[in-house]
This record gives sequence, C-alpha cells and structure tokens, in this order.
Amino acid sequence: MTLTRTLKIPNEHLAGFQEIVRLEPRETSAIESALKDTTVVSLDQEEIIDSVRQNLSSDVSVSDQSLRDMLSVLISLNVVRGANNLPTSNLAADVVASLRTEQRVTFEPYEGDWGKVADKLNALLAAGDSIELIAKVFDIITEYRNVYCAPETRIVTDIRPIFTDDVSKGPAAAAIIHNLKICYRRNGERDEFYVAIDEDELNHLREVLDRAEAKADLLREAIGLTKMRYVNARKNDE
Repeated sequence: MTLTRTLKIPNEHLAGFQEIVRLEPRETSAIESALKDTTVVSLDQEEIIDSVRQNLSSDVSVSDQSLRDMLSVLISLNVVRGANNLPTSNLAADVVASLRTEQRVTFEPYEGDWGKVADKLNALLAAGDSIELIAKVFDIITEYRNVYCAPETRIVTDIRPIFTDDVSKGPAAAAIIHNLKICYRRNGERDEFYVAIDEDELNHLREVLDRAEAKADLLREAIGLTKMRYVNARKNDE
C-alpha cells in the first residue's frame, strides 16, 4: 500500500499544473510524443520550447506560454523525484493528492476525471530523457553553496573628484572607479557584495572571461567528438 503525501505547490507552478490537468488525451499523447523526439538538453527554456514545437503535431493547438509553464513543472518534478529517489508513480500520486486540495486556484481535469491525471503526469514525466537530463543539469549547477545571479550583477562606474588641501579651489583632478556588484544565491537566499576595481583590473577581468570562453569552445568541440549530448547550461534569464 502506498501512502500519498501532501506537497506544497510553488505559486510559479500553479499555471503549469492547470495546463497539464486540463489536457485532453489527444493533446497529452502529442506532447508526450514531442518530448520523446526532443534531443535538446538546455537550461534555455526558449531553446527547449522551439525543439518541442518542431516535434509537436500541427493539429494540436498549445501556446508557447502553456508549453513554457508545463515544461517548467515537468523539470521541477524531475528535480524533486531525483533528489528524493521517488518512483514516478508515487510522485504523480502525491502531486494529484495535493492538487485536489489546492485552495489558491481551481483545477479542471479533462471531463472532470481526476483518476486519469496521475496517468497523464506519469506519461509526461517518462517521455524521453531530455527533461530528466535537464533536471539533473539544473540540480548539479545549483548544488554549489553560492550560485551566481546574472541579471542582477552589474558594474557601476563613478567619477571621484580629488581635492587639494584647499578645497575652496574645487577639484584638482578626477579618477574613474568601477564598482563590481556580484549577486548570488546561498541556500536559496539572495545576497550580494561589491568590489572596487580600476582600469587595469577591469581589463584583467575581461581577459579571464575571454580565456574561460575559449576553453569552453574547445571542450564543446571535444564533446562533439563523443556520443554524449552537449548541455547548453546558459539560462535565458528575463
């Protein structure tokens, strides 16, 4: 006997679950087939959506936003499944039990049949290995203690006036100072720090980044010579 558990559904995934729950059998089969035919492994959602869209039957009408919401849910569920070593069937049962008691939004299963929602989730979670691999990549990248937040990082450049002892004469010179703001997440919490850098240090930072990109290009070529699929770990942050 398997006991179901109530899961807390994050607000950002409610829309995706609504889309999955309401899918007709024909739509579910089409999306399942498209996922099986998708070989892209990327953290860039738009790249995944483009691939799924290309493999999706033309007679199935699903918006890009709906695909985006559903894929986000499937990836997150795979992360949970892998982290807790859960069989897909158990996870699907737990999710359905949680959705049926959800108060924040209304879910409308196709033909009002909740009994088939778990089967629907099972089918989509088991559709090919791209979603599973993406979830594993996401888990590996975010397992580090500090995870870089690209959209919030910036360099603030200031002019600093320099005065002589007699300040009444006004600024005698000026210096340009760069403040590098680094944002990161630690254990899910956002944090930041600032580092002052001068022109030489800014150039050195650019050289370090260029070197890292050059090494990544060579490694991508090396992966291409194997049977492994290259994982695009670049996220399309908004």
